[in-house]
Amino acid sequence: MTYKESWERKLQERFGANVRLPRDVAIEGEGSAPRVMLLATALGTNMQTDAAAFEPWCLALRLAGAERVTLGWNGSLSPGGQTNRFLHRVTHYRALFHAWFTVAAEQAPQVRDVLDPSLDDDGRARWVLNTESEPRQEQCGRFALDASEHELELAIVNQPALSRAFRGAFRLRHVARQLPVGVFDRVITTELAVFTHRKSAIDLWGLSRDSSRLALFELKNEENVKAGALSELFFYATLLRQVQKGLARFSATPDGDGPSYGDIPSTEGIDAFVLAPRAHPILAGDGLSVLATLNTALAAAGEPIRFGLGVIQRDGIFLPVMPAY
Repeated sequence: MTYKESWERKLQERFGANVRLPRDVAIEGEGSAPRVMLLATALGTNMQTDAAAFEPWCLALRLAGAERVTLGWNGSLSPGGQTNRFLHRVTHYRALFHAWFTVAAEQAPQVRDVLDPSLDDDGRARWVLNTESEPRQEQCGRFALDASEHELELAIVNQPALSRAFRGAFRLRHVARQLPVGVFDRVITTELAVFTHRKSAIDLWGLSRDSSRLALFELKNEENVKAGALSELFFYATLLRQVQKGLARFSATPDGDGPSYGDIPSTEGIDAFVLAPRAHPILAGDGLSVLATLNTALAAAGEPIRFGLGVIQRDGIFLPVMPAY
């Protein structure tokens, strides 16, 4: 049995027999100190892919018995928005789990602190998030577990009965779709983009009934069971937390009645859910211990961010599950 196979066995014992480590991720080392090696070429692609989603796997390895986990990658990182997202994620993850998580010495210099948000001399946030350029043409969508994620998203927001059920389950006074998360340095132009932009957006979002907390939802249908859903959600939550802190801002506030982007800076915490008919076993298994461990670390760091699962049932019922920590 190889070293990687031995860790896969430990993960299966903890999270269930269906767990398989990503094929394109190498697990090296000896004893209880695995080294997770990614392909540098994968880090410039979608962050939810198995080859790029280090956050859930490193937490799962820790819970399966790793005393220390080291993250590394083969080759040099290519410049671009996806790579910058990766560096943002690594920086925030390392700050939370520095007691047992580290970046390999040869790659550590590439994790640059210059990506951190900052303020101009006039006190305004340099990081600017884009907003909708024009109103969407909304449709009712189709609610079915095998529907596309786009159809599910439309149905949850625009079908009145589903929208009421959703808002009731998650205790929201508001739900909307496609919250833009393109980030730019002072001016919204491609040349000054910090991360990916264009269609970059959070699937669903809303405000709690008392408007004190922001709710974020990463939506998956029954065919898309990826551990990387947590990687996406981790990025979105840590980014929107910068807006709450005043270290990032939206470029504009849309006109109209009801809650909008302009309400987000006054919220004080974030509830972030992987919303799906079923979640990956390392997220859903072992009493949601991966999410609970993440929540415990965030609470210890004074960050009011909580992660959970939102289960979509066939009859249009939504079940929020926020693990104890």
